[in-house]
Amino acid sequence: MELSYVNEIAFVGLEDLKQKYFHYHVDDPVIFHRKEIVNQKYPFHALRKERTRRAFDDDLLQLLNKLEYIVITVVID
Repeated sequence: MELSYVNEIAFVGLEDLKQKYFHYHVDDPVIFHRKEIVNQKYPFHALRKERTRRAFDDDLLQLLNKLEYIVITVVID
């Protein structure tokens, strides 16, 4: 992603998602870590409620579908 796109679109979308579902404070930012999200550890404990988790998953997928990006992966054997 180009940095201007990240600043204007991607960052804003992710921050909106964080504010909608999790305790959010500028001095204690929410950082998406897969392990903490999957295990519903603080600050992702709100995802223990099935309705909230489904809504979060739907909103995250909508954001990811909306964003323009390229994913490159490498596997080393």
